[in-house]
Amino acid sequence: MILINNKNVIEVPSSSEVEKVFKDYIIVSNFVPFIELKRNKDNSLECQMGHLGINGERKEMDELEIGHVVISCIVVDEEKHDDYEWISGEYDIAYHYSIYTLIKKEGNGERIMNIFNSTDVIYYKYDGRVEKNAISISFFFTDILPLINDTIDSEIQPSCINYDYFQEYLDRGKNYDSYETVPFEFCFDDALNMIYSLQVQIKDEIKVITGHDFSCNVTFESKEGIIFNKYISDLIGTIIHSDIKKCVWNKNVIGYTGRIYNLPKYFKYDPEALKRYLRRKLYIGLFLNYEQEKANEGFRYSNGIRNCRNLDDNIEMRLLLNFILDIKATCFIDGQCRVGRDDVEWYEYTVLFPTEYGYMPSDFLLWLINDTLYTKLERYDEDFCYYYRYKTEPEYIVGGASRRDGGSYSYQRDCLHSLLKRIVPMLTKEGGLDTLLGKK
Repeated sequence: MILINNKNVIEVPSSSEVEKVFKDYIIVSNFVPFIELKRNKDNSLECQMGHLGINGERKEMDELEIGHVVISCIVVDEEKHDDYEWISGEYDIAYHYSIYTLIKKEGNGERIMNIFNSTDVIYYKYDGRVEKNAISISFFFTDILPLINDTIDSEIQPSCINYDYFQEYLDRGKNYDSYETVPFEFCFDDALNMIYSLQVQIKDEIKVITGHDFSCNVTFESKEGIIFNKYISDLIGTIIHSDIKKCVWNKNVIGYTGRIYNLPKYFKYDPEALKRYLRRKLYIGLFLNYEQEKANEGFRYSNGIRNCRNLDDNIEMRLLLNFILDIKATCFIDGQCRVGRDDVEWYEYTVLFPTEYGYMPSDFLLWLINDTLYTKLERYDEDFCYYYRYKTEPEYIVGGASRRDGGSYSYQRDCLHSLLKRIVPMLTKEGGLDTLLGKK
């Protein structure tokens, strides 16, 4: 049994010792919440909860309310690990808790349901000693609940809270509640990389309720090892008018996904143009609106995006940005096998901008591209492109040389972002577009 005494958790070995515990501690109320693990006749485990009085009176309850958090149910499963018990005489039992909660704020009627998961382990040693690691379930009451209540008390609505933060904190402990540690690192370049990872899937279906016959799903890949960031999802969703949610990308990477309606019908037949259109909007929106402080807060909560700035769209700016977004860049490792001597390898870089649709960049824009990417682009009319390729100096290697990809995805992404970091700020300044177009 554990007693929740304000922000402290008191472990009570048995009900008979409750009176002694009340004498040994300063109890903040005549009744304190309790959680007790009991085994039923069928050998299943049950978590009982309620309030325990200083006079020994016990009130079992279906729900336990602590501040803004209502604990509606705690489900527990046990898992015995005894693979080596026959050798060492030791084993352990893990208790997995699923804590069903309802987070609310009086006055606005908002209710958010969330399940927190916690695991405690008890170790049984060969000499009869029992070591308890009952930390996480206690940590939930001593640290997680007060943090949630304090967050809501600071005028953050329950729907604005990122509950992944609190689950990560619960899993990893106090050493990980800093924005400087790996699960809570996010910067502007990470946001740009998310936009670059955009995938679109066009949906052609009639929606009776909304009246839309065309929509698309969008997904973005986040940085490996980083938890969901609510500010980033709110910012992306505001820019493209979508409700962006978390999705599972793989074991170590989470994704962001949403659906978009009210798109021009032209994009229904050209997915690549749709992706370019969305990327253009998102890149501009990020450059104009991204705030690092809010991105840091976004691991814990986000108050939404109230004023999202944008550039006045016009045909000249669209064509210029589309030309940049259409960049094709590759990086290959190539080499030469030499019998009786060490093989040699080199890196081969290619940068290409298509001109199939007739767009001709200004001399200033070409200079800016070459200056940024360290290239010397040349125009090839017969191939409908501006093109440049260069190779590094050969290096001796041990083993067989072969041609293979050397990181084309990241090279093209980094080239694009380097250009956007110089071009978009110019577009926000008076006369910047004319300079890029060669009108000045």
